[in-house]
Amino acid sequence: MDYIVMDLEWNQNPYGKNNNHPDIPFEIIEIGAIKLDNYMKPLEEFKTYIKPSVIPVLNPKISEITNIKE
Repeated sequence: MDYIVMDLEWNQNPYGKNNNHPDIPFEIIEIGAIKLDNYMKPLEEFKTYIKPSVIPVLNPKISEITNIKE
């Protein structure tokens, strides 16, 4: 049996999650995944960036944490 582990990176409201507003949602900006075999040995990797559309500018703190540049 193989396993897939996914990791999502999010851009968020520049005012932080405690100040969420329904018109400014969190957006996925990167999807990463790795496929592992039964022994947890990596078989394949996947990574893609997604251009934010609701908040087109990355939150500077998110950019600092993820090292994703615009």
